[in-house]
Amino acid sequence: MILTGPRMHLKQRQPAEVLQWGESLPAEVRAEISGDWLSAVSRLSMADAWYCGFLFVLNESGTAAGSGGFKGPPDASGTVELAYGVDESLQGQGLCYGPGGTMYSQGLAGIVLSASYAMTTDPRLQLPAQLALNFIMSSQDPGGGGWRYTPRQPGDTSAVGWQLMALKSGNMANLQVSPLTVKKAVAFLDSVQSDDGAAYGYVDKSTPGPARNAVGLLCRMYLGWKKTNPALQRGVANLAKAGPSKDLYHDYYATQVLHHFEGDAWSAWNTRMRDMLINTQARRGHEAGSWYDGVDGGHGADAAGRLYCTALSAMILEVYYRHLPIYGQQSVEAEFRE
Repeated sequence: MILTGPRMHLKQRQPAEVLQWGESLPAEVRAEISGDWLSAVSRLSMADAWYCGFLFVLNESGTAAGSGGFKGPPDASGTVELAYGVDESLQGQGLCYGPGGTMYSQGLAGIVLSASYAMTTDPRLQLPAQLALNFIMSSQDPGGGGWRYTPRQPGDTSAVGWQLMALKSGNMANLQVSPLTVKKAVAFLDSVQSDDGAAYGYVDKSTPGPARNAVGLLCRMYLGWKKTNPALQRGVANLAKAGPSKDLYHDYYATQVLHHFEGDAWSAWNTRMRDMLINTQARRGHEAGSWYDGVDGGHGADAAGRLYCTALSAMILEVYYRHLPIYGQQSVEAEFRE
């Protein structure tokens, strides 16, 4: 076992296993396999990741969900080709992440698929997007109504934010979202809110903080809270007063909240946020165009580094290109609401 995730792990294949697998294939399929590759495997005395590959093993059942690996070592330019396959019985279930991924990955994939389908109306994207949302809905904690790292685990506000953004994106793309899922998500937010919903904790109401408050408020906006809601107004005022920080996770959610709320608070926030990102963008060498220094205050920056900071910075800067203000369109009045 080399890498373990919430639902599966990678297991390195042995040369004998690979050869036995090759012999078990129908003749017409076996004929398409590279003879050079099988010959190289047959000469191995022990497992070699470049040639033998890995099995994707489900943790719960111990059965193989598929396999993958490299098609030999890198060539002179450092390029390596990958190949993988998934058992037919497990295809089409909507799971969007592999070993090392979590429901955070699922939420992000759901956003990408739903938004891509909404923007293009490409029929090839409809089913994958719907299946991704189906997996999110089936993975909701049946008791508390939240989401966390693994399916059906008691939730936290951070993970809930990504799943609700995916479901809202799907709803606006005319994909199917269960009203019961929405109702349970509202119950989770109720369980972690304080100050009547102006602030939000992580797994309960005892630990409100700026980033969690921003996540909770954005969820409430998506779930139909009116702009005149006193708790929403207090929460927005608190975010606006504090202003942007070096924690891009907080800034990403807070920027969306202020953008949707509009008005003077948004104008002031946007000026400060935009200027901070422009001033901290790297300008030299291979790092030019990326972000890290000066915006590395959140825990995510330590774990995921420059790519994470660059992705969030770009997403913040494009908020008003990607989202119409929520209170000026149908998104609140649609069926996706409390």
